[in-house]
Amino acid sequence: MSTPIFVSGLNAQDSAVQKELNRRIANAQKANDLLKQGDLSYKKADYKSAVKHYSQAYDLLAPGAMTHEIRQATSNRYATAATERARALAKAGNYDQAKNLLKTVLNPEVAPSHMGAFKLLGQIDSPIRYNHAITPGHVKDVVKVGRLLREAQGFHNLGQYDRAHVVYQSVLQIDPYNKAARRGLEKIESAKSDYYRAAKDHTRASMLADIDQSWGNLNNDAPSSIPAGPNINGSDSLAPDIREKLASITVKTISLDNASIEEALDFVRLQSRLGDIPDAGGEQAGANVILNLGGPSNDRVKLIRSSKVNLKLSNLPLTVVLDYITDQTYTQWRTDGLSVLVTPRGSTDGTMVSRSFRVPPNFLSKAAVNNDA
Repeated sequence: MSTPIFVSGLNAQDSAVQKELNRRIANAQKANDLLKQGDLSYKKADYKSAVKHYSQAYDLLAPGAMTHEIRQATSNRYATAATERARALAKAGNYDQAKNLLKTVLNPEVAPSHMGAFKLLGQIDSPIRYNHAITPGHVKDVVKVGRLLREAQGFHNLGQYDRAHVVYQSVLQIDPYNKAARRGLEKIESAKSDYYRAAKDHTRASMLADIDQSWGNLNNDAPSSIPAGPNINGSDSLAPDIREKLASITVKTISLDNASIEEALDFVRLQSRLGDIPDAGGEQAGANVILNLGGPSNDRVKLIRSSKVNLKLSNLPLTVVLDYITDQTYTQWRTDGLSVLVTPRGSTDGTMVSRSFRVPPNFLSKAAVNNDA
């Protein structure tokens, strides 16, 4: 945009007319510079700065025939930028500021016929176009919530579930009914649950591997004959009752999560071995735990096998642990002096049950050699 040129017909430099002309020329140059700055701001969608520059340029241009064209162009740009600025203010909930700005540019002395400003002024008061329940604080919260949700998702993708949990909780403090935050917390708990199940499977596999390793490391030079049992006439002292042995073994940590009755009894067998006093050969026999439920088609047996054991306890004797397990699986336990028998709750019959005994890996071959000898 070119700056209008004013030609003075007066020779007296100190006259009031010449001073006024000089002032208007300077203002016109300043207005021209401000118009350029306003155009740059408008192209960058910085409507707030554009309104400021256009408004200052318009105020510098005095009404007159020589400034009419540039003043009209300035007012039109001022009104256009103000309309976009008012639109942004309305979206942010600043309805009063938006309407005041539009009324300013629709002033008869500025741009009373600007259709964009006139149309927007009518739309702001329409509840269909704008929700007047929105406040500037609400808009800021929406922006903050969006940023926090993206941050929490990022932590979740990195596997930092605890940090993601904290950020989602921050979202709920701002917006208690935010479904995205609740869904995010659900995904975190699901991921943690998957990890805990994997950890349980790993721990159980590790325990079973330790048992297999212990079995494989048994001395191959095992005794060739089965040692004599206790004298039934009482000359030898009997081993302590299995109930007393279990009561003397304290388990420091009991962690069973959704375990079946077989898995829970495997845990008892393992703990009884780990807590048993080694015999003369250094072996820890533990307790022989026998599960006898009866026929698999029985409804009571199906109920027992579908039951799950969930325990998070510490520093309890194995007898109490067995009480908890049988209580959650509708079973009962008793001893016959040497073994633990687990049967359906309420059963009193003396049904024959099977027992397992730990023997050296080569006992069959050793027995065959001894028979040949």
